[in-house]
Amino acid sequence: VARIGIKSMTAAFVVMRDDEVLTEGELIYVHAERGTKNTTPLSAHFIDKVTAFEKTPPEGRSSP
Repeated sequence: VARIGIKSMTAAFVVMRDDEVLTEGELIYVHAERGTKNTTPLSAHFIDKVTAFEKTPPEGRSSP
């Protein structure tokens, strides 16, 4: 996870073959209510779990 915001997070990735970068990309996940599809804040529990799991703290968050 490269970044965690209030209502979304960004996952960055690199596909490599040996030392050669083949492609790079990112996915942006937006948290939304199932029925209304309105965006809602990520829970503190979720943010804490992601931040604890990542070796490098995501942008927007410091390590616990």
